[in-house]
Amino acid sequence: MKARVTMKMIGLEAGVHISTVSLALNGHPSIPEKTQDRIRQIAEEMGYRPDPALSSLVAYRSSKREKADQGVLAWLDFWPDETCPSERFPGLWTGAADRAHAFGWKLEGVRPAASGMSLKKTSKMLRDRGIVGLLIGPLPSADMVLEIEWPWYAAVCLGHSLDSPALHSAQPHQMQNMQLLLRELAGLGYKRPGLVIDTAIHANTKHYWMAAFLDAQLSLDANDRPPPLLVELGDLGKIGQWHGQHHPDVIISSLPAQTIALLRDSGLSVPHDVGVAAPSFANEIWRPELAAKGILPDTQESGISGIDERFPEIGIAGLDKVVALINRHERGAPPVPRHLMIGGIWRCGKTVMKQPE
Repeated sequence: MKARVTMKMIGLEAGVHISTVSLALNGHPSIPEKTQDRIRQIAEEMGYRPDPALSSLVAYRSSKREKADQGVLAWLDFWPDETCPSERFPGLWTGAADRAHAFGWKLEGVRPAASGMSLKKTSKMLRDRGIVGLLIGPLPSADMVLEIEWPWYAAVCLGHSLDSPALHSAQPHQMQNMQLLLRELAGLGYKRPGLVIDTAIHANTKHYWMAAFLDAQLSLDANDRPPPLLVELGDLGKIGQWHGQHHPDVIISSLPAQTIALLRDSGLSVPHDVGVAAPSFANEIWRPELAAKGILPDTQESGISGIDERFPEIGIAGLDKVVALINRHERGAPPVPRHLMIGGIWRCGKTVMKQPE
């Protein structure tokens, strides 16, 4: 039987200490990239394969040591106002914070934009505190670039609003959720669904809702395909005009409470004259500009029908990934980002109803 190649053997071949081999194979930023590449090549040529039992033990010991020395994980929040992440993203925060506590960590919010701290100073502060695990909360815009010393951190995004660098992420499965929503509405007998999305949400969802909706329309009769409506927050009156022109029997709206109010103001009854459903609950709570305009956030308790994206589960998934990266000593932007998408569930609510045969 061929003897298993060990890190010590690789170190002898490469002329480095075994600890250097371990750090290099785990991509630690303290090892120069050229040295990492050379050691990896030697390991591959020698036929090195990690021992899974030993890897598990090392991960366990490492996690115990990390928690003792670096017991804080940071949630980076880049919104400019003073709202805490636990208030802006209550579901995501609760899931992540509770999971961190279960693992022996503490999750803390860090708000560079609200405090006026530069990214350079933020990164230094995190390093000085020995914080190596980061959750990047959903961002104010869909194309943000964050220049942080990423090679020092195990980082995961919640959502997909970070444009650069490309990190691992946990996010709602928005295309699947829209498909589920349309199936539920079809099961209730709706035949002419329409879609209303405000432009900011359209950008932040990377057009996934729109793509799934347009794909589903291909299976409908050509006369039952109202064109989707993209609407600015300052021009919500277009929703009433659009409905009067195209007459959908149910409206899927990213602003369901406002859509319901507009329909009722025009004399229509919801759900008896037209149904309304949300592709996601509580997404407006992320949007301070809505509060400034006096537009209240939608809540599940309001009775609106739609998809519960299960934000706590997304927070849990993101936190799990951060801890796994820490245990494997994986830092920085990954060569192949992996995106864990959490499917939502249907909540019937009171704003849709079974249609007559």
